[in-house]
Amino acid sequence: MTSVAFDDQAAPNRLYVADGTRVRFSMDDGANWVLIGQTFGGEVTEIAVAPQIAAGQANATLLVGTTVGVYRSVNGGATFSPPTPPVNVVNFTFDRNYTAAASHSVFAAVQGATGGFFRSLDPSDGAAWSPAMNAGLPANPGLTIIGHEGGQVLFAGSGEGNLNGIFVSTDQGQTWSLPSTLTGSLKRVFGFAAATLGGTDVVYASTRGGVLRTSNDGSTWTGYSDGLINSRCGPLRLSFFEGSQRLLVGTEGNGVLVGFTN
Repeated sequence: MTSVAFDDQAAPNRLYVADGTRVRFSMDDGANWVLIGQTFGGEVTEIAVAPQIAAGQANATLLVGTTVGVYRSVNGGATFSPPTPPVNVVNFTFDRNYTAAASHSVFAAVQGATGGFFRSLDPSDGAAWSPAMNAGLPANPGLTIIGHEGGQVLFAGSGEGNLNGIFVSTDQGQTWSLPSTLTGSLKRVFGFAAATLGGTDVVYASTRGGVLRTSNDGSTWTGYSDGLINSRCGPLRLSFFEGSQRLLVGTEGNGVLVGFTN
């Protein structure tokens, strides 16, 4: 399984999973699965469900990143548009204006020789992409990007191969900086999750050295281990659930750990 996405706008909710060149979805919490008829021309590297733009919208936009480009569906995966560059997308994120009727963006993090971040502007919604300027980023900078839950700040991880740390952009990915100096295995950054806790915007980062947390737009990062059995567990993926105020940490060899944030 290479990617998972959840659509809580559909009725009933849908859980999407990718494996190889195919995508399946479940409408009963994984008890049964339906294979999407589309055969993608390359391996699926990432799936994302866009936030709902209009009230009562029947189907959210579904983006499927593959080794041959990005596929897009506006009808719940019944049909897809032909793939468009970029290839090898490993993470999608939607800016905080996405639910507005206009002026929203989708960002894609790309791995490989053309590594960097791409942007799709309204009203394209993932149908067409252009590279962000990426000024200040090294070549093939990393594997993940996330938009700050409380504003327009973007965070980018430097991944396994580039020991740089966490990059921050305040201008929609045009320029990037390293406001905080991380050391050792903390520079290997793989994923992010964002939350609003008690009125404060918080971003968590998974690194090879454990989970980090910032509440000041990445100026400083501190170690986080509340509720985690082993904070130095090789965390790879993070997800935050607003309702339960829980941070889920997918690890390498240690299963899924649950952190308490309230």
